[in-house]
Amino acid sequence: MEPSLDSLRLYLREIGKVPLLTADQEVCLAKRVERGDLAAKT
Repeated sequence: MEPSLDSLRLYLREIGKVPLLTADQEVCLAKRVERGDLAAKT
């Protein structure tokens, strides 16, 4: 396997472990960012 494909596979496996936001969570987070909440950006 090419190293670049192996790296991509590892990356995709890692990001697959992080749960996605719900629509409500995404809207709430966007509103916090708009208000200047720096913690919401991390």
